[in-house]
Amino acid sequence: MNIMEDFEVVIPSYNSSGTIAAAVTSALEAGARKVIVIDDGSTDDSAVRARDAGAHVICKTNEGASKARKDGAREVTSPYFAFLDSDDELIKDGVHESIRMLQSDNSLAVAAGAVLGIAGNGAEKRIVRGFESYDTAGLIRGGYSPWPPAASVFSSTHYRLQDELDIPVLHTRYAEDYELLIRMSIVGDIACHSTLSCRYQLAGGKSHRAADQVVRCKESIREHYASNLGIAFEKPSERQLHAAAAARTAHGYVAAKKPVQALRWAVYAAVCDPALVRNGVARRIRGTSRRCRTGRREQ
Repeated sequence: MNIMEDFEVVIPSYNSSGTIAAAVTSALEAGARKVIVIDDGSTDDSAVRARDAGAHVICKTNEGASKARKDGAREVTSPYFAFLDSDDELIKDGVHESIRMLQSDNSLAVAAGAVLGIAGNGAEKRIVRGFESYDTAGLIRGGYSPWPPAASVFSSTHYRLQDELDIPVLHTRYAEDYELLIRMSIVGDIACHSTLSCRYQLAGGKSHRAADQVVRCKESIREHYASNLGIAFEKPSERQLHAAAAARTAHGYVAAKKPVQALRWAVYAAVCDPALVRNGVARRIRGTSRRCRTGRREQ
């Protein structure tokens, strides 16, 4: 299998001069024949660093990561491609396993590997997927994307098919990766494997900066596709939505090594929805917060 003939990587970039070179390098080392960086109106030297690292750079005015990903996908000419955030990195073995799966089964729209989460203090933790199934109904009922964008390798053929669906794209500000995964599941199958495919910065995302907006965007996506496809799911109450946002914020503070703030938000989440205590979410947050304070690494 000649990966370099089959695989490209799209990276949306905005003021990412400190991380973009490592992201591009990881994509090239994973076998990408081309790395497409969409510089989304950066005011720093991200574009120069990306180009120096070997990427094909397209500079545009700022329109957000979602639009940058779509613009990058239009530039892809290979049978398979991946989206990589500018502060994350691909891992070669997992990417190759995903491509092997896609090449061996034309019904697959997406193949995804395991994720290595990186906390703010550098501690590494393999992220556990909690979904029972990755079909459309399973994704809608789950309520969120089971992995970050970089874990997936997409079939370009199926990506074009989802773009032609009669169901309109919502274009939400957040959770666009969740919406894309649902759309891909409509036009093909989704499979996953246990080989590590990416290094994901747990403290670098929107988890605690815009948690409430993220949660509500996810809910609007669920309702949109459930309604269009006739899939039933249990809608959360307002208190449950507040709890989910608070728990997400707490996890963001844990990753950023801020245990006091993490505990405060974990308690608020538990007050809003006591079920979070029963299913162990708050306990896991408290345990991780203790490890933040003691400096112990996650295994």
